[in-house]
Amino acid sequence: QMAVGTKFHNTLKNYFTQPKSQLRIEKEVEGVWTSVNDILKSISAPKAIESNVVHPVLKYRGVFDAIADYEEKPTLIEWKKSDKPRKSIALTYDNPVQLAAYFGAVCNDLNYKHLNVRDALWKEIIRRGYRESPVIYAEFSNKNE
Repeated sequence: QMAVGTKFHNTLKNYFTQPKSQLRIEKEVEGVWTSVNDILKSISAPKAIESNVVHPVLKYRGVFDAIADYEEKPTLIEWKKSDKPRKSIALTYDNPVQLAAYFGAVCNDLNYKHLNVRDALWKEIIRRGYRESPVIYAEFSNKNE
């Protein structure tokens, strides 16, 4: 299970950092990759991929998946994969908390201030790859627009 998630993240990293002609999608990742294909069309201009972030006051740290333009707005993106559908955001356990922590750190880390993520529409994109089921994703935005 973990190996597929790791391969998926590596494929996403390659998608954003290498020429598309060099992209290789391994067989184990094909179903998951198909599930994110549509949303990838709305993501452009990657600004940070799998980057370290540290909250300067609270001192927690982590590695977020990406900051890129989603629907033309700088957005913190955290990819999650699951093998079964989740009927509500509550059933995604601590995934939204993790994203909120990364968002707080990105907004306060001087290394990312120039990206203006704080002023952008903030969305959590949880894409779930299923072999035979449709995918779902949840979006949350701040209201300071």
